[in-house]
Amino acid sequence: MPGLTDAPSAPPSRGRLPQPAAPPRSSPPARPDKTLADARAARKAGADGVVASIHRGTEWQQPPDEQQRTLARELTASRTAGRPDVELIPGTHAHVPQAYEKVNGTWVVHGMGDQLAGHMFHHGDRPDAHGNQSSMARFTFAGPTAR
Repeated sequence: MPGLTDAPSAPPSRGRLPQPAAPPRSSPPARPDKTLADARAARKAGADGVVASIHRGTEWQQPPDEQQRTLARELTASRTAGRPDVELIPGTHAHVPQAYEKVNGTWVVHGMGDQLAGHMFHHGDRPDAHGNQSSMARFTFAGPTAR
């Protein structure tokens, strides 16, 4: 089919999707220091837990990119008084579902897909059914144990 490729250089998640002329867009650089400062401030103000919703990732790419993985490692490694500064990271931006995994003992949803986006269009104004894929995460939190 014209315009489609199985080239080995194409990201594995694209399979036989049309390849864009320009590289997919990515989010601006993350600021983990600001995110962690906000998380610590929320905890100090009385928050029992902190969820950091992160807008990261390369659009239309199912595997999390290195920027996402690095940010997840940095945020989940941070602890204050033995407790994680961030208890959960649900990610958005890629328009397709991405991996759920535990990083440093903390759940990270790299990308939930498009929850309510309706019809999505990929590069070149072509409809893209991948934009209608999403995932729904459900987590239950327990308070810290008494020492």
